[in-house]
Amino acid sequence: MFKTAQEAIDYIERQIHKSSLSAYQEILKQHQIPTNTLKFIHVTGTNGKGSTVNYLRSLLNQAGYRVGTFTSPYLISYHDRICIDKKPISDEELLTIVNKHYEWIISEQLSKFEIDVLIMLEYFSSSQVDYAIVEVGIGGRYDKTNVISSCLSLITNIGHDHIPSLGNNLEEIAYQKAGIIKENTAVITTVSQPGCLALIKEEAELKHAQMIVCQPPIVNTYPICFSYRDMPLQLHQTALYQVENVCLALEALFYLKVSLTSQQIEAAILETNWPGRFEKIPYHGRSLYIDGAHNIDGIIALEKTIDAFKQKDVIIIFSALKDKDYELMIAELEKHYTVYLTVFADERKVNLSDLKAHSFVFASFEEALSQALTTDQMIVVTGSLHFISDVRRKLIT
Repeated sequence: MFKTAQEAIDYIERQIHKSSLSAYQEILKQHQIPTNTLKFIHVTGTNGKGSTVNYLRSLLNQAGYRVGTFTSPYLISYHDRICIDKKPISDEELLTIVNKHYEWIISEQLSKFEIDVLIMLEYFSSSQVDYAIVEVGIGGRYDKTNVISSCLSLITNIGHDHIPSLGNNLEEIAYQKAGIIKENTAVITTVSQPGCLALIKEEAELKHAQMIVCQPPIVNTYPICFSYRDMPLQLHQTALYQVENVCLALEALFYLKVSLTSQQIEAAILETNWPGRFEKIPYHGRSLYIDGAHNIDGIIALEKTIDAFKQKDVIIIFSALKDKDYELMIAELEKHYTVYLTVFADERKVNLSDLKAHSFVFASFEEALSQALTTDQMIVVTGSLHFISDVRRKLIT
């Protein structure tokens, strides 16, 4: 048995052994872990999953529902991954669940993510949430979250990420994402590429599931005001890419036949704040922006948001994980901005030696920031959710 929640978390984060999805399903069944007793909403896509989860949670909360959310990776604390009505699971609740299943967690050699999913399932079930919104870890079809029996699937978009495990082209990636669709349910998406839509439609028809494609929103001004289904709306967050995520959450709300007034919808959207998504952080009299873009599609979406500020002089402080296409992201950013490259404390990080061909390389984020602050340029930190999580702690604490 673990004595403290931190001891349990330390153990969980060291576990790398993985079983197949079918083997994991059998383990959960054998130990009577419920996967079909709640109204699950399953969310996948290349970018925007966590934001969509959060917007939909806010809308359902506005209607009076008790909502569990499961997201990854965490930005601030491990507990943030598993929340009910925005409140993270407590140390006591986490420790109780892990110790309840301690013996077979150890004997079955569950991986970190498998234990996370187990905790989520047990916590939401015992708390009897009205809805559980679950973000996929990677892909969907073979992801460990795909043990759930969902009533609705959401697919945000299809882009290039996790290529070694999901596929070499967008259609192969779309096939993996569409694998979360369940029999006789529905799937809603903001995907626009014809080939990807065709694959999602094929999966939906195979599962006898209704398919809904979101209408294109009309974006009018900046700060971000937009119209969806003739409903005028405004975003609290400054990221332009959040418009599509809001529209997807709204379509989910309409499908679920949850009734809200336009004022309640507007209040829910304005209330929603998702850290690390073009988040503005005051620092020594300046404003820095941190954004979790970690693939080429995310970088392009970030550029559109920066463009909306009509700022010509921008410094990007960038770091990434080695398994990402970081050279492609850097090349795209260097077309438009001054890019400061650095590293951070993660064993999977890009090393300084990998960046020596570039002009501005710094041994640490602190060095890069110190240099950037000597200018009057807009400063944006990006490249990895893990990197900006590290940066955020340094800037705020």
